Amino acid sequence: MVTYMIYGFFQGKNGVRQGDLLSPYLFISCMEYFSRMLRMASISSSFHFHPKCGAHGISHLAFVNDIILLSGGDRQFVSCLFQQLILFGHISRLAINKEKSLIYFGRVGEQIKHVILQDMGFVEGSFPF
Repeated sequence: MVTYMIYGFFQGKNGVRQGDLLSPYLFISCMEYFSRMLRMASISSSFHFHPKCGAHGISHLAFVNDIILLSGGDRQFVSCLFQQLILFGHISRLAINKEKSLIYFGRVGEQIKHVILQDMGFVEGSFPF
């Protein structure tokens, strides 16, 4: 009979890196959690869906390494999503890379654009349509 003894934990040195086999599973788990956070925020009275997404209840789309957040073009609605993003960052220890992040506007007045951009600290992207 062979007896095995377990002594503590092994020390990780590099963490999970891009291309690691565990990486896709961690991404899916994190995005599922974030999706649930956004779903809960979208049922609050302080959030309104983007006009084209409300009928389907779409507040976000997640791709391989990108997330698109969709909302109505009002400071309060954008702030509701942004607060969820900040909270998720605190929980997951992930930070928003503002150099790679953009806000796209459609049919939003210049004054509201300026206020939203100032509040969020993002740079304006060019609207593709």
